[in-house]
Amino acid sequence: PAILIPSHNVTDNHQYKNALVYAEKGAAVLIEEKDLTPQRLIEEVKNVLLSPEKLRKMSEKMKELAVPGATDAIWEEIKKLTK
Repeated sequence: PAILIPSHNVTDNHQYKNALVYAEKGAAVLIEEKDLTPQRLIEEVKNVLLSPEKLRKMSEKMKELAVPGATDAIWEEIKKLTK
């Protein structure tokens, strides 16, 4: 599970778009920077951590979105580009 706070200062707002995929699938909580306050973050952390069922469901959804071997595949592509 994750609480994602994408930066709005990136090209084409790609961090928000990526975070939205996780939030829509139920794997993460999305807080836009403009809505971020210490109290909001504390509330979201409590909501996730104090609800074993929510934590379990978010964990399952995150696992469904995982791409096994992605780190190795990215590293191999980087190595190809640097030869």
